[in-house]
Amino acid sequence: MIQGQLIHTMNEEAQPGDTVVAAAGSPPGDLHKLWDATDGRNCHIEFGYSYIGYEIPVGIGVRMAQPDGEVIVYIGDGTYLMNPTELVTAIQEGLKVAVVITETDGYQCIRALQEFRCRDTTTNRLDGEYVSIDFAKNAESFGAKT
Repeated sequence: MIQGQLIHTMNEEAQPGDTVVAAAGSPPGDLHKLWDATDGRNCHIEFGYSYIGYEIPVGIGVRMAQPDGEVIVYIGDGTYLMNPTELVTAIQEGLKVAVVITETDGYQCIRALQEFRCRDTTTNRLDGEYVSIDFAKNAESFGAKT
């Protein structure tokens, strides 16, 4: 599923009062173009500084300020790995926040700067196989439901 299809699916599922949160990488730009903010569906996008790791803490803050509706944190896998422990904060506070992760093998929107690849022993470069990360099990290890 490509990012546009994922946003389309989130639009189909979103109800009035729901809020989507995004900040880093390509999700903010695509949400800006594709998110359906009609009928009280909200969108909280940080564009200015592309803060990686901003989204889950902000999702928690939105949930605290908005007890009704769903709070959907939409992030890439690289962003998730920068700050997944904030899931513990959400669980500790009893705050429901849905986290949707696009698995792009790390920062694919800015190719070759950093990817989740193993070092190839022949080339000595990080151009080997992609590192396999089970994001659902990672979130479960913090106590999240996946």
